[in-house]
Amino acid sequence: MVTYKDFQGKHAGETIWVLGSGKTLDFVDRTFFDGKTVVATNHTWKFRANHAYVCSNHWGTWPAKWLILPEVEDVPPQDAYRGPKPEGDHVVFVPTTPQKYSDFKPNRDWPEQGRMVVGPTSLHLSLHWAVWLGAAHIVLVGADCGVIDGENNLAG
Repeated sequence: MVTYKDFQGKHAGETIWVLGSGKTLDFVDRTFFDGKTVVATNHTWKFRANHAYVCSNHWGTWPAKWLILPEVEDVPPQDAYRGPKPEGDHVVFVPTTPQKYSDFKPNRDWPEQGRMVVGPTSLHLSLHWAVWLGAAHIVLVGADCGVIDGENNLAG
């Protein structure tokens, strides 16, 4: 069985593209990410990078190349996945810190070696996964934190 430890340094020295779900992704051609190492956040893979690692704080099940999920789903009850814990050869569970949301303080809450950071969004896990993979450079795309044409997420 594959574990998260099997991925440590797997893409050492590479540039890794981390996708949020912001509206700016509507302005990037899907093929731009072909051949790149991509870490997608939540449902971003559907529209932009179906060949990616997909990270989420939620135990949703998405047909991704690799689905990276926390060992314990630690989200507010209204956001929790209602189905069974995902399983399968493409699902990789990672040990994470409890979510702190706006109360996260790195000097107090940074996880011990081998654990991932989980913050108020799944993007935090995506960024930490890119570091775990060994990224020399991380390019963050679509983490807009704003509205374009009245929309804050990419189409679909």
